[in-house]
Amino acid sequence: MIHFVFYKPLSWIVEVFLQLRHYCYDRGFFYSKEFDQPIIIIGNLSFGGTGKTPLALALAEYIQKNHTVFVLSRGYGRKSKESIEVQCHHGLNSVGDEPLLIKRANPNIRVVVSNDRLIGINMINRLEPNSKVIICDDALQHRRLNGGHRILLTTASDPFYKDAMFPFGKLRDIMSRAAVADSIVVSKTISDTDQKDIKQNCSNYSNADVIFSSIQYGEYYSVLQNKISELQSSVVLVSAIAKSELFREEVERKAFVLKHFEYKDHYSFTKLDFQNWIDYCKEQNIFQIIFTEKDLVRITQDDMELFQSQCIDLIALPIQTRFIGDDSSRFFTQIDTYINNYV
Repeated sequence: MIHFVFYKPLSWIVEVFLQLRHYCYDRGFFYSKEFDQPIIIIGNLSFGGTGKTPLALALAEYIQKNHTVFVLSRGYGRKSKESIEVQCHHGLNSVGDEPLLIKRANPNIRVVVSNDRLIGINMINRLEPNSKVIICDDALQHRRLNGGHRILLTTASDPFYKDAMFPFGKLRDIMSRAAVADSIVVSKTISDTDQKDIKQNCSNYSNADVIFSSIQYGEYYSVLQNKISELQSSVVLVSAIAKSELFREEVERKAFVLKHFEYKDHYSFTKLDFQNWIDYCKEQNIFQIIFTEKDLVRITQDDMELFQSQCIDLIALPIQTRFIGDDSSRFFTQIDTYINNYV
């Protein structure tokens, strides 16, 4: 009741502000620029946890087969302000965790971080004057950028049409913005029983084709030993992602999670955190700590040597986007059709 009394009025205020903002852009009162080149925009209406980064990586790897591709990100959580082309050796504070993860996962993909999407696109055009495709990660709310092929992500368990505006709910934009989407990708789909219902509800807000995807987990591998690894019977889990439930459930299929150190999304680990993990592992006679790949980019090579000296292995669980049934061909056909209009 208290949550409703205090947060619901604030949600109404936020919604009115966003509606006014969109009205000003739609009527041309605010400046918006459209580029005559293929730009694919990935985003969501809620705060985090919808799977934007795995989709951006899967999309970039697909496009890379036939075209030069750049991923443009704001680099959330970084401390630097300048626009930077990401390299594998960069640190978390310079470029942010998600751009660094994409670059290290596939060094052939070019990644740029910029606080301003328009500045970032202009920088990419200087870096590569010839034909290319730009993927803008988390840019659906960036109204100064107009046009492009827009992909809206939402999860099967928590779709946008069942949510409410922040701070009462987790929406950061109004539901009607779904109407601008060219594709709606429903991520983290567990079963096909609810697909018809989800499509029907999405159709109330958008005419976009609804595509279903799920998480595909890779093999556990030891970062310190650089090889595939088997899990011990008991492990420690560390996560700093928006929604860690599915990650924990997957690990629990193979091992007993004795302790889960859980932090907010994009949290930067500290030396004290490292020592807490090590102390707990020593007390419980545990020799493996499990991470997502996104969390592992927050740990430097020097930090890894600390765990190695304590005989504690750091294990990564890779994840990928997997489209369900023939949705893969439908989705990538849409992408190809859009790109071919320019090249």
